[in-house]
Amino acid sequence: PNPLAFNHPKVDPGRRSRYPRRRGPDPGPRRNSGARADMTSIGLILLMILNIAWWIVIVQAVMSWLINFDVINLRQRFVYSIWSSLNRLTEPLYRPIRNALPSLGGLDLSPLVVLIGIAALQIIISQNLRAF
Repeated sequence: PNPLAFNHPKVDPGRRSRYPRRRGPDPGPRRNSGARADMTSIGLILLMILNIAWWIVIVQAVMSWLINFDVINLRQRFVYSIWSSLNRLTEPLYRPIRNALPSLGGLDLSPLVVLIGIAALQIIISQNLRAF
């Protein structure tokens, strides 16, 4: 044996590397990287829209409680304009849910159902974004 040869006890010269050496020219960027970026940006935009919808439902629910407990007054023009805007945004979401849910008296669970739906959509979109 050659005394100058490198003989490390943990290195087997006949063993293949865990990370094989690349052969040939660099393939460059992936072909579908543009499509991935498009899908990622669409998914992020959808998540942002769902986040805004989440906060609109929360603000409308809190404002309805404040109106019902006479903390804020609908006779004020600013309060009424915000209230009517929020109702126009949320009523198309609430109406089919209110028709499907049984009547619970004064308790309206449609905002809760909408929030659960928004959360479910956010989870689905974020999990599918990881696939890209």
